[in-house]
Amino acid sequence: MPPIGCLAFARRHLQFDGQNFNLSKYPHLVAPAAAMDSRRGVTIIVRGPPQVFGKTLLGQISMARDICLDPARTLWYCKTSVDSQAFSDTKWAPLLDSCRLLLDRQHVEVDKRGGKTRYRFPDCPIEFLSSDVRSHRNSRSGQYIYIDESWQYDPGFIKEIIDRAGSYVADCKDRVVLMETGPTKGGETDVLFESSTKSVWSPACLHCGGNVDLGMGSKETEWGFKWIEDETTRDKTGRWNVQEAAKTVRYVCPLCIQPTTYTPDGLARMNDPARGARYVVTNSNPDPRVLGFTANAFCFSDWGSVVAKWLVANNAKRGGDLSLVEDFKRKQLCIAWDPVSMVPASCKIATGPYKLGENWEETHVFKDGSRALFMLVDVQKDHFWATIEAFAHDGRSRIVFRDKVLSQYDLPEIAKRFGVRHGKWFGYRQTGQDMIELCDSSVYLDAAYSPNSMVPRICAEFGFHCIAGENRKSFKHPDGQWRIYSDVNLVDPYIGTTVANRRRVMQWRFSADGAADRVEMLSTMRDAQDRPLMSVPVDIGEEWQNQYSAEQKVREMQADGVTWVYKWRRLKPQNHYWDLKKMSVVVASMAGLVAGGADPDEFVTGPAKV
Repeated sequence: MPPIGCLAFARRHLQFDGQNFNLSKYPHLVAPAAAMDSRRGVTIIVRGPPQVFGKTLLGQISMARDICLDPARTLWYCKTSVDSQAFSDTKWAPLLDSCRLLLDRQHVEVDKRGGKTRYRFPDCPIEFLSSDVRSHRNSRSGQYIYIDESWQYDPGFIKEIIDRAGSYVADCKDRVVLMETGPTKGGETDVLFESSTKSVWSPACLHCGGNVDLGMGSKETEWGFKWIEDETTRDKTGRWNVQEAAKTVRYVCPLCIQPTTYTPDGLARMNDPARGARYVVTNSNPDPRVLGFTANAFCFSDWGSVVAKWLVANNAKRGGDLSLVEDFKRKQLCIAWDPVSMVPASCKIATGPYKLGENWEETHVFKDGSRALFMLVDVQKDHFWATIEAFAHDGRSRIVFRDKVLSQYDLPEIAKRFGVRHGKWFGYRQTGQDMIELCDSSVYLDAAYSPNSMVPRICAEFGFHCIAGENRKSFKHPDGQWRIYSDVNLVDPYIGTTVANRRRVMQWRFSADGAADRVEMLSTMRDAQDRPLMSVPVDIGEEWQNQYSAEQKVREMQADGVTWVYKWRRLKPQNHYWDLKKMSVVVASMAGLVAGGADPDEFVTGPAKV
């Protein structure tokens, strides 16, 4: 065992951002640090919220101490090579430069010291690696292994990394440290943590002194975090007035049922080990080789600000967007994300009371005068499947048309019959380029099947847009936000021909699984007046119902026989109407009508997208 532990080493020798390490800010790190100091032959999982817990900070401190007092071959993994390089440049290099002991441990000869992603300390070579690089997972070995943000890693990658500890494992000299927020239910780190001690940081109640884990609670429990729900904190549609509700947050202790309001000093007292704050082991039969430590954001942050994030997430959930709920559970509650737990087993859609073709007076009207009617078209080799959906301002939707269409020339006629905007061409000039034509339209064709640019050319002829699903989670936009759909791309359908550079077709990409999740969520929800957010006419027909139910989210066991994931799988050959439903939800999200997107009153169907 080293002469001093890593936290004592940090207090004496390390600086972070020009400041000495202050242990009083991190009482929750004492127990996991002690495990890193003294235990070998173990895997240690440190799970907590970003920024405030200090997971990565603890890993850096432990690695710095080991270089000086317990040298061994060490590997530090990040998700990507870019992440590894950034960590080395912005975290490790400044720490190294601030510590005289670390600098003195370097090789005398400068060219043997390494740098960037490899440091050659005597008896303690250190590499910063990427889990996404196969050779980094399968051709590196280390006695001490640090795995940062391990919840992000692809299935099987962590096992490959740990397996490279090789002979160190046999001699019980290895130590693996996983630093993460909440993982995915059934994933590698979730299974590992469930087998661990599951030690939960439990502050001491200010009233009774008992240990509490500051859990959320629920409406059904008299304990947990509570806030006022009345006309000042929630509107008629059920959406939260976030700032007003957050002002009323209080915590009710499950032991003494006494309420506590947040103050910085009060939370510091609750986290004081001298008052009894400690980790409580919640697994009665843990694997002795796996130690788990966790705490949620309520242990470190203003309770009102944390609850505000939860209310914002619930507002987005009302529009079918679960991404903020997922983010909250992963990064604030630090629990495993289980998407299936959020919706019923079946996403059966409500029916009626109306018929196909009926006018819906509640259809939203954009400020440019166009109605929120979207025509979605699935393109096949010799025919099309089409639906038209109407959306109200509050996100409720109805199908007003559905059918198999045999000719592309019938598509604009159908759009015209139902008043769906299309074919509104206008001039547009990109900086330094010639004037081109773009189209204002509410007709979207699926471009997944498009031999010889068939779909963009149909769109260019009739004034439609293109949209295509992809196997990815989200897309980053110029404003820095991640959404399930991409920013617009301008496609020249006639590139390489004599009529190129005249018209452009607007095309968007979207997350196929993200859209499916959003449909699944919306199909189960009702508004404040108990009306379904999503419905179909009573005469929608058996064909539509069969195709809509063609895909389901299923639980698939991984090759290791232990971990599992949820995936959308096609169970029937014909799934066109299901695909069109996903497209409609994406388009409505782009318009701000569902999922808390942009303000619908500011939406313009064409020019605003470029």
